[in-house]
Amino acid sequence: KCKPVEGWRCHQMEQNSYNAEKAVVWAPSEDQRRAIDKSQFELYDVWNVSIAMSTGAGKPRESGLRTTVYKKSDLTYNLKMKTSRQFFSEVSQKFQEFPFTLRALSDEARTRVAVTECVNHDLLEVLPPAQDKEGEFVALAQFTLLLLPSG
Repeated sequence: KCKPVEGWRCHQMEQNSYNAEKAVVWAPSEDQRRAIDKSQFELYDVWNVSIAMSTGAGKPRESGLRTTVYKKSDLTYNLKMKTSRQFFSEVSQKFQEFPFTLRALSDEARTRVAVTECVNHDLLEVLPPAQDKEGEFVALAQFTLLLLPSG
């Protein structure tokens, strides 16, 4: 028996933007029911659809594992270290506004040092791994959806 993971969100996407204004929440919590406006699907909308299911209670919590997935924020800051500037430039060129894993970058040793400075100055958003209860499984299916008149 599986349950949807509480609070998992799907976002509308726009050009060069991972999260647009519209969002859909699968199994919203009470706080999310009040905070999120109802969204209408329209022709030619592009959506990032993420569906997460769990064999447990469906209540996510941070796992305590090391985070390796990040997303660039909209803030700007003049980084002090040369390696951090090079790292952030590579991230900006390769991934723009989209989430990325540290494995996709060229130099892992330089990356570990640079990520710390970027996160400390809010240039990168951390996307921490979540889990359900110990011994339960969580599965994620993710795809891009384009709404066309032909269906």
